[in-house]
Amino acid sequence: MTRDQPNMVPDRSQRFAATVTVDRQGRTQVPVPFEPDVVCGAKPRHHVTGSVAGCGVRGALDVVDGGTVLILGPAWNCGCVPADGRTVEVEHAPEGPQRADLAPDVAAALEHLRTLTDATATNRVASEGQ
Repeated sequence: MTRDQPNMVPDRSQRFAATVTVDRQGRTQVPVPFEPDVVCGAKPRHHVTGSVAGCGVRGALDVVDGGTVLILGPAWNCGCVPADGRTVEVEHAPEGPQRADLAPDVAAALEHLRTLTDATATNRVASEGQ
């Protein structure tokens, strides 16, 4: 990268309308109309940040009844309570830096650290079994 070339990070934000449901425990489920692994890259869990009905959110996407949803707990609902069945505007993007956007040396260092962590956990389990 040169000085006149800014670090261009792809915009992975998504904007869509969704009809929310609120369950008996007060949790709001926001359906996500796309496959996160396709849009944001495959990973075990997708953490997102953004807004629902104009109120800020942070959370993880979950699979419920075969569909992807953002579940917002009752504490979030204290300040922003979209009614069950209401269609709201949603905007969210992956939270934090994404591995694919990191410099190659940083990505390699993180992968090496993950490998060491996996090896340490494997060794701990093996030694506990003796």
